[in-house]
Amino acid sequence: MDALRLPPRRLAFLLFAALLAIAAAEPAAGRDAAGFYNPRPSPDTRFVYVSTSGDDRANGRGENTPLRTLERAKKQLRDGFPDHLLIRAGDRFDEPFGYFAKSGRSADQPMFVGVYGEGDRPEFNGGLLAHAATGVSHLVIQGLAFRDRSRDPADPSFSVEAARRGGYGIKWNERGENVLFEDLKISRFFVGMDLSGDAGDKPDDEEIRARQRAGKHPLRDVTVRRCIVVDNYGVNGHAQGLFASNLDGLRVEECTFDRNGHDEAVEGSKPDIFKHNVYQYFTLNSRMELVGNLITRPSAQGAQVRGGGLVEGNFFGRCPIAMTILDGESRVAGNAVLDASDIAGVQENGFGFLVESVASIELTGNLFAHKNSGSGHGVAVKVSQKWDHHGRDPWRERIGNPQLSATITGNLVSDWPTASKWPAFDVNEDQVDAVVTGNRVDPAGAAVPTLADYMAANGRGGGDPYEALAEEAANRPRGTWDPRWTAAGVNAFLRAGAGLDEAAPAAGRDPSHR
Repeated sequence: MDALRLPPRRLAFLLFAALLAIAAAEPAAGRDAAGFYNPRPSPDTRFVYVSTSGDDRANGRGENTPLRTLERAKKQLRDGFPDHLLIRAGDRFDEPFGYFAKSGRSADQPMFVGVYGEGDRPEFNGGLLAHAATGVSHLVIQGLAFRDRSRDPADPSFSVEAARRGGYGIKWNERGENVLFEDLKISRFFVGMDLSGDAGDKPDDEEIRARQRAGKHPLRDVTVRRCIVVDNYGVNGHAQGLFASNLDGLRVEECTFDRNGHDEAVEGSKPDIFKHNVYQYFTLNSRMELVGNLITRPSAQGAQVRGGGLVEGNFFGRCPIAMTILDGESRVAGNAVLDASDIAGVQENGFGFLVESVASIELTGNLFAHKNSGSGHGVAVKVSQKWDHHGRDPWRERIGNPQLSATITGNLVSDWPTASKWPAFDVNEDQVDAVVTGNRVDPAGAAVPTLADYMAANGRGGGDPYEALAEEAANRPRGTWDPRWTAAGVNAFLRAGAGLDEAAPAAGRDPSHR
């Protein structure tokens, strides 16, 4: 389904329309011209510099007198102050970043861990860990790279033992609030990012649920923004790109998630139904925002949003299941799902969105096109309760047994073949009060561009368009932002070609669901 569908002149017009649609965006307050967080020191900020060419006998207070090790530098940071830890651009450390347990002063005066000098992200051979009992708040970590070289088949230090062992790029099992991870690159771990609030001394499940119902989450207001989380895999266990739990207020924005879960180049690393690009574990009363991300080629699911929330403007490409969403009030809008696939050698899938036991949800303005799966039952949207093997719906029970409802309007399904008994929008109306209206279903899909069309329009035609997109997005230099290789760029092009932003069809019961 990756072939070019449109003639060159049509491609050029759609590219112009897409770029025009995203060019008007202005950087928000507190950000630089490229849209990244712009640190502003306070009068009492202490600057601490680190470089592989530094010396731990130096004072570390200037670019010309950097320290050599992070451990020495961390000791100079003051907990509760807006200090800046700055690491020289382009440096390559042979050790991991290690533990970090320092907070800033406030949301307006955070502690900042970033980069000085010109060049790309400084890289650490291992991850960053935080699990201090005192908690970490008001912190920005920006512009670093974390890679486990011993798990990279292309690196001379690769070993089968390390590949089987695994590890974490960022393991943030912590208490606190107001943490921003921005412009990081994380690759070749077992789990790229584990953001799990510290629940304390092993409380039982019911105690955790009671806290969650009361809104008492140990970790709050964490943002993962413009990060690159790719090629994290497992040989044993359930590898993930990003895993989150016991956390309220998670926002994942304009990131790239590609090929997380398994790596075919590593012996014994195989896909299965438990390995995903983004996995928010079920947490009561915890809304998540997943906005403007490139989410491509996972082992199983592009995203599991088990706490409900906002899913908007993402591009899901070549996912066996683009997304499963559960729990609270949710809005899913303006996403594009292309080339839905299967879990190779495991299961036929080809699903867009699975909506399971969501109290209420609005799905609007989404595009589903060019399904590439052997499955006849893989529909664009399926809405139902989620049953366990005992014939119960514990998910609905946990949120108070509400009457489930869904509104599905203004979506386009194109070139998405299913068996005749499976409609594009498969809603179990015995379980869910649903309004399905004003949607379009185009079996042929001639009007919807492919990803190959988009890459060709941007000078990257030929070969696998997903490889080309990943090459551009995953190798983005630090501190730069090219809208061509973003979900906003891809989606604007697809929507312009599909006419999805034009007036919706007249309201009425949609024949494309049962």
